[in-house]
Amino acid sequence: MRPFLVFLTLAVAASAQNDAGRIAAVIPSTSVFRGAGAKAVRTPATKDQPVQWNDIIRTESSGRARIALADQSILTLGSNSTLRVVKHDARSQQTALELGYGRIRCQIRQLTASGSRFELRTPTAVAGVIGTDFGADSSDPDETRFVCVTGAVRVRSSDPNITAFTDCTAGMSVTVRRGQAPGPAEPATPEQIERWQHITEPGDDKFDHTIPPPAETPGAALRGRDPFPWLNDTASGRVRWGNVDVSGSVRFRLEGWDFFAPPPGVAGENSYAFAHSTLKFMLSQNHERWAWGAEATVPVIFGAPDNAVSPAPQGQLGLGATYFLSNSSERTSAYVFPSQLWIRAQGFGGDKRNQFTLGRYRFIDGAETKPADPTVNWLKRVRIAHRLLGDFAFTATGRSHDGAQLALNSGKNNFTFAAARPTAGVFKVNGLGELDIAWAYGAWTRPVAGNRGEVRLFGLGYGDARAIVKTDNRPLAARSGADRFENIALGTFGGHYLYAAPSAHGTVDFLLWGVVQAGSWGVQDHRAGAFAAEIGWQPKAPRLKPWLRFGYNFGSGDGDPNDGSHNTFFPVLPTPRQYARYPFYNTQNNHDVSAMLILRPDPRFTVRSEAHFLWLAASADLWYSGGGAYSRGAFGYQGRPSGGQKSLANVWDVSAEYRPTPQWSLGAYYAHAWGGDAVKATFPTRSRSQFGFVEVEFRF
Repeated sequence: MRPFLVFLTLAVAASAQNDAGRIAAVIPSTSVFRGAGAKAVRTPATKDQPVQWNDIIRTESSGRARIALADQSILTLGSNSTLRVVKHDARSQQTALELGYGRIRCQIRQLTASGSRFELRTPTAVAGVIGTDFGADSSDPDETRFVCVTGAVRVRSSDPNITAFTDCTAGMSVTVRRGQAPGPAEPATPEQIERWQHITEPGDDKFDHTIPPPAETPGAALRGRDPFPWLNDTASGRVRWGNVDVSGSVRFRLEGWDFFAPPPGVAGENSYAFAHSTLKFMLSQNHERWAWGAEATVPVIFGAPDNAVSPAPQGQLGLGATYFLSNSSERTSAYVFPSQLWIRAQGFGGDKRNQFTLGRYRFIDGAETKPADPTVNWLKRVRIAHRLLGDFAFTATGRSHDGAQLALNSGKNNFTFAAARPTAGVFKVNGLGELDIAWAYGAWTRPVAGNRGEVRLFGLGYGDARAIVKTDNRPLAARSGADRFENIALGTFGGHYLYAAPSAHGTVDFLLWGVVQAGSWGVQDHRAGAFAAEIGWQPKAPRLKPWLRFGYNFGSGDGDPNDGSHNTFFPVLPTPRQYARYPFYNTQNNHDVSAMLILRPDPRFTVRSEAHFLWLAASADLWYSGGGAYSRGAFGYQGRPSGGQKSLANVWDVSAEYRPTPQWSLGAYYAHAWGGDAVKATFPTRSRSQFGFVEVEFRF
């Protein structure tokens, strides 16, 4: 009996010695993993649950966790974050933590014992402290950002060959990029300080910004490695097959259309419903110096309407008609094709961010870099990207490009160059082939104003050699003769500027975007331009987190179809629904004054509503729609006569998105348009229209 008691006493003592602390507060979904490798046991995190050495705490998109260490230090873990508590000995004051991904705030008790140490390690940096309050953001696999609230943090690279360090004192911030010495300490903005005091706190909805999980971060699967890969199957939803990452998505959408009605006696059904689905399956592998990816896409159209096309000028009555005509006039169609197939060299030239990609890939202009500021990042992703080159992922098939891309970085400067030929697809389920179109793009991007802003300058060359009738305001006879065999060759040059300014009354932001175009449009000269300006305000209302936005977008039109000059702005190959959510119009020949309201009452739930007041830039031009070339036999843009009128329409819409988990999302959208005189010129009987859809998507 005595040996058993001795053994039991020693076992209890050993267990107590390995206790690091406890879960002080938690918001689901948060998990604790205990054990080594694939045999780790996952349990849902609960309040007062013990935390032991080498436990891993992982939060999902809705999760937050506060950990009270044994020495009364406090760790608060943000959404989609992964932390390993390697060691915490309160008596000797020895602590080692590993932040694999995400955000953490550390409020550390003063270290007084001889030889004491508190160390936080990320994939790119190591931070050592004496006693302080600081935050670390490792949501970008290529860098870690530190903000010191009080005290001091000594920061160095995780590369043992780089010995330089930077001391970050109270009110300062430091960024450490992969494979580089830490940057200089810079003053942190008031918004950064305040964000770190709230962003990770369980139950604190002030500045409750949710970062994407590792698998959803742009380029994360290719540029960085998950330090805890064996957790992927059970925690993050990612799947691995040996050393190969397996990912993909399945989306199903049901669309309902009640388009503008054709006049009496004119054929064409304007009210109908149909559905489509998209399956994407991707294999990829990432190494320090190279990576590759291969993706198959399976678009399926269910029940596209076969009677939703009227004679000109009414034409296609909604996108259901477009899907039907684009797929050999079949109501149901499907195809399987490679949508991505590329190889990539990376990390050359002394910078881990440098990349050269060759093959079939997706490219989006304006998305070359990811800003550190969440407001600037949203503006860039939602209100700047896709204006000229987009993947058109709103459609069943989407768009890819066959070519090459080079990304070079020097300090804060990013230089991106790309040249490619677009693939077929978008509304056409067969996205296998290329189009007889080529483009070349170059851009310089740099963060400004202490990462609260960004500037970009770019140029885009485009050539369309298809012998096809162009869509513009000239008579059909002028467009179907010799002009049909003359190429489109034009250049687009412009830039954008973004800025987000925190204030006592909330964050105010604004953006500017503009381009000019020159070249040839068949037998005509081409001169055109476009401009956008927006301003937004996020008042400090933590319950709903509202975001108010107001904007003006302009795309030039052609005032004279007979003067030998084409002056209608040409959006090239965009994702038009990014800026026209009810896609019966686009950015051509258009004035668009808009108002937007976004409500974010929960990290998983977003409501967005927009109002648009539209009129044509030139009454002698057409009312345009479409998003660029997607087939050898379809120009890609449609135009209807304006009847010499300018008033196009007023539009109101609302959307809702709910993400119960990082893998699942549910969405709904509804829009109503009140047509103006330009619409009534073509649809005099009924100039109102509606469009809506519901969709569900699963990502793995």
